[in-house]
Amino acid sequence: MNTISNEETTPQYTYIEKLKLKDDIEKKLENKELTEILKILVENNIKLSQNYTGVLFDLKYIPNHVLDKIKNYITFCSVNRKHQLENDNLKMEYKKEL
Repeated sequence: MNTISNEETTPQYTYIEKLKLKDDIEKKLENKELTEILKILVENNIKLSQNYTGVLFDLKYIPNHVLDKIKNYITFCSVNRKHQLENDNLKMEYKKEL
């Protein structure tokens, strides 16, 4: 019986994809969402450093399955934010009609 490990089914991230992921973390997420990224890293025993600028980690040493979790979370946050904006716009339209 052949078994496929989690690492084999997870996409391999290129250097460019890791840079995009870094940019997304820095530019697209709010503080509470950054805290969730930190939780993902801690749950997966990723080595972290902390200084006066914040928490630091090196994407080069993070396994692909963890990067996949982070990418999925960023996508979730983006979609969620988009839906929230759409709902807020609908609310404003309804208030104007009343």
